[in-house]
Amino acid sequence: MILLLVSKQASILQKKNLLKQLVMFVLPTGGRRAGLSLGSVLQFTTGADNEPPLGFTIHPSLTFVEATTSFFPSANTCISCITLPHPSMDCSLPPKEKLFNLYDLAFSNAYFGHV
Repeated sequence: MILLLVSKQASILQKKNLLKQLVMFVLPTGGRRAGLSLGSVLQFTTGADNEPPLGFTIHPSLTFVEATTSFFPSANTCISCITLPHPSMDCSLPPKEKLFNLYDLAFSNAYFGHV
């Protein structure tokens, strides 16, 4: 189970579009690099690349925040929350390839939460 938290500034359409891009990224036919898996995204978010046998004490969550300069995702492994910037008046959503390159970079690193 993943909880979905959103900022009030994001429109429903913006959130749906960004969530669609993330789903496309994590699907096997998506834009991710070889060697990346859903476990890579989970490790970035929680610090664990597999779900523990008894589940997570704190369920992983996804939060949308307004982008200021970048669409680079961040995470807080203490509360198992990944933060994805959504488009704002000052920062529009980049093309899919550029967005996926940012996701590739973030999720391929062993640094929890930030690169």
